[in-house]
Amino acid sequence: MPVLATSLVGARGLAILSWRKGLSGGCSWRTLCAPAAPSAASPAAGAPTKPAEKEERFEVIHKRNSFKRVASFACANQLASAPDTDGLPEICVAGRTNAGKSSLVNHLLGSNHMAKASSRQGKTTHIDLYEINDKFIFADMPGYGFGINGGILNHKWRREWKPLIYTYLQRETIKAAIFACDIRWVPTQEDVAISQALRDCGIPTLLVMTKDDRILNRAGFSPDMTDDQEEQNSNPDRQRPVASSSVAEARAWLAARVRARLNWPKEQPHLHYSIESVKGRKHLRRWLASFVKARDREEAWALLGSAWSRTAQEQALIERRIDA
Repeated sequence: MPVLATSLVGARGLAILSWRKGLSGGCSWRTLCAPAAPSAASPAAGAPTKPAEKEERFEVIHKRNSFKRVASFACANQLASAPDTDGLPEICVAGRTNAGKSSLVNHLLGSNHMAKASSRQGKTTHIDLYEINDKFIFADMPGYGFGINGGILNHKWRREWKPLIYTYLQRETIKAAIFACDIRWVPTQEDVAISQALRDCGIPTLLVMTKDDRILNRAGFSPDMTDDQEEQNSNPDRQRPVASSSVAEARAWLAARVRARLNWPKEQPHLHYSIESVKGRKHLRRWLASFVKARDREEAWALLGSAWSRTAQEQALIERRIDA
């Protein structure tokens, strides 16, 4: 006859220790700790209800991304034969040469070779369209602003790349744009012209100030500048930072200078970005998801306008702390 012993173990249930003769090995032990569950028809009184499932965030870029180049345009005439992208929204990236535009694209997508990043000017010579995760099209455009020593690059810009970019911006499939600008540089007339062209075409544009980790490594803060350099780097809204300035002071001054030189509308926000940090990447990925999910440009404009109200309050708080 089997011998049965029972003991109560806390609130976890009843532990049953059983021993039976005749089993292989002489004996066996089993511990049953799960109490009987109440039936679905009559749940226990006061039992906690299951919380509602959290809505999954819409994302277009993940840790691992699939991308493929679907088109590449070298001149404006080729845009007429652009392939059909099945209605996928396009997000274009514009910016001056060596402003960190291609590095931003690669860092954003977690890739080292998608966009042609290089310290040499004029590395990107085409408008390349990439399909990202079958959700949207990313357009990497050639840079501009090669300076007086640009030589053949300036010639190509005037004859090929400038008409190509201005013609491409007429595409109705462009949902939004990212305008990359090195936060340390004074925007040039070409920067102003391209940013104005984006607004004239009605393209919702997010201003992204790149190389945010290098704002203190700037010769413009040196006291031995000439009068022309001082006038070029002047910002009437704030005192120019010096070598002993904090990162927050330098960032606020440089950001205000970029916005003022570009005549950037006050209702449109900007974003600080560095390939050495994941914070800016996380924010920019959310912006891309919002642009892709937007029904049309009007809704994308509304997203930019609503975000700026909160950003303006945060910027005002930063400025009050700096001035204090």
